[in-house]
Amino acid sequence: MEKAFAKIGGFPPSFIDTNTSVTALAMVRAQLGVAIVEPATACGLLLQDTVVRPLDTAIPFFFGIVKASGRPLTPGLDALVDALRTASAAQLPEFVLHERVSPEITEEALHGLGGPSLSPLPGDWQV
Repeated sequence: MEKAFAKIGGFPPSFIDTNTSVTALAMVRAQLGVAIVEPATACGLLLQDTVVRPLDTAIPFFFGIVKASGRPLTPGLDALVDALRTASAAQLPEFVLHERVSPEITEEALHGLGGPSLSPLPGDWQV
């Protein structure tokens, strides 16, 4: 986000930093300002009296599932992973599934390398 703000000349004169998107959206709903939130919440939790608008700068967003190496998932966990994959693909624009994390994906997540210049909604949706 620092790069996005630098592109427009720096940070706003005042801002609130919160560690949950739901809190940020609640503050927007209370008319305390605007918020930049990750796409899962922006697309999945549509609150009355709020509007989701696109950004003109890509901000990569990654989320994933971590499991022990070499241990198979139980049938229940396999079903959960499939459900998350299906829901993510259906609800998150520009969703990209990465079966394994690579150094290139990590680099892109940290530094925004190689991403598109415009976002369809607030951020790039990738797993």
